[in-house]
Amino acid sequence: MTAPDSSSHNLFNSRLWSWRYQAPASGTTRPIQASGQFLSDTQPDAEGFYAIHRIQGRRNGVRIDGLWPAGEAIPGNIDPITGVPYTGDNRVRQLDGARGAAQLTSAGFQYGLRDGTFSNVFHAGFMEPPVTLEFHSAPPYPIGAVPPNSEDPVTFRATPLLGF
Repeated sequence: MTAPDSSSHNLFNSRLWSWRYQAPASGTTRPIQASGQFLSDTQPDAEGFYAIHRIQGRRNGVRIDGLWPAGEAIPGNIDPITGVPYTGDNRVRQLDGARGAAQLTSAGFQYGLRDGTFSNVFHAGFMEPPVTLEFHSAPPYPIGAVPPNSEDPVTFRATPLLGF
């Protein structure tokens, strides 16, 4: 299973972003280090979010294969009680420290990795205090945050570099 990517998006009508997120090791979990680049729309939507069309980078040294389609859930990212999938929307906005607004939505961005695992990084505004979480799924892709899947708080930041 590999991640499809929106490779048909026009590079010359895009905004380039640098992104990264990380989490220290805790208990039985390994530290998380992920970084790379996004290509997005050049204009934000009414909420200030830019639609992400392409992604590249690495998570813990493993190459990212591609963006998982908005409106679909990565394998295993399903509410175990209701059976409803948690779908990503692949949107990001500029950091606005004055407003304290999250850079990601509650659906977040999602991608597949070369080793057959998947990640969904999203803003968990329902938690107190609000945090950014990474849901990471691995074969055999059980439903929910049960091993080998994990869900950990991360520190996320994306910075726009260029708009073409």
